[in-house]
Amino acid sequence: MSEEKKPKIDLKSRLGKTSAASLPPGAASTESLEAAAVQAGSSSGSKPPAAAFAPPAYVAPPPVQRFEIDDSSLEEARSAGFKKGITIAVVVAMASIGIGFAAGGASEKSAGRAKAIADMTDLAKKAGDAKVKLTSLQEKLEAGIKDLGSKKFPEALAGDLGAINVDFDGAVLGGRRFSGVSLETTKELIDFTTDVAAINERKNVVATLLGKLKGPIEARFKTTDTAGISYAVVVEQRGKGAPIFATLAGLQASLKKDETLPAKFTVVVNGQASEVPAYAKGDALGKSIAVSAGSFERACPDETKGAPAQLMAQLRSLAAKLKGEDPTTSPDAKSGLVERATKLVTALEKSGQGS
Repeated sequence: MSEEKKPKIDLKSRLGKTSAASLPPGAASTESLEAAAVQAGSSSGSKPPAAAFAPPAYVAPPPVQRFEIDDSSLEEARSAGFKKGITIAVVVAMASIGIGFAAGGASEKSAGRAKAIADMTDLAKKAGDAKVKLTSLQEKLEAGIKDLGSKKFPEALAGDLGAINVDFDGAVLGGRRFSGVSLETTKELIDFTTDVAAINERKNVVATLLGKLKGPIEARFKTTDTAGISYAVVVEQRGKGAPIFATLAGLQASLKKDETLPAKFTVVVNGQASEVPAYAKGDALGKSIAVSAGSFERACPDETKGAPAQLMAQLRSLAAKLKGEDPTTSPDAKSGLVERATKLVTALEKSGQGS
């Protein structure tokens, strides 16, 4: 059986058509288009119309997107990414350090607050102890004032004052932390320590004064203005024609104020006792005249007279510092140290509780 002859393929023509077909629209030249039209017209025996020779409308091809990546670009990208990663790591690290600093600061602040709480708790206890001693001091002073008012010397007061020491001076504030403590409490704490130091100094002065005035005060209490007649005036003339004098002499024994005067007074002159007739009437020379009770003391007061008043004033002034002023007598009455100690203890305890 004879093989059928395969049609011969015109590769050149096919390649030419394929090349033309593969061109993008508008890529063929005008001359090629005209030649194709002439060839088509010749094969059909007719002349192509004039419109066949007009070039088709040009359509712009879509823009070509190019992505050119070489090794250097990749390296730069990798390097940039690496740097960015390093930057992020540094930022995170710095943030961690910042948090560490903040945590450290918070830790230090917390430790300071904890110490402040412990310090305020301790100071509250010490202020409470100071209040007990201040109260005792006030009671001792008031008892002494009562004794003086009853014309009795407060024998034990000097020793009592010396034995009481209110241990709450500025030394108790050394090394303390005041974190979280109110300004009002801090100020009152400082003022309180200052006033306590002044009270300690003042009570020591009063204790010394008690020792100095003990003798004069006791003598004064034994000899009062109402004790009676203690002096007499003796009228004498030393020689004929000499001036007449009146000599003040103390009586050997005092007389009661309302006692009937005797006919003679026993007077003491230069340590010598002698009897002198009491003046009644007529010539007074060589006679004695009684001095009214209290007149000599008023004219010639001794140191014992003002001693009780002086000591009384000191005791009352010191007691007022502790007790405070009466608010009913003054709108600006100041609180005493005992009351202030009570309030200070409360404020310090509150600070010690962290509130």
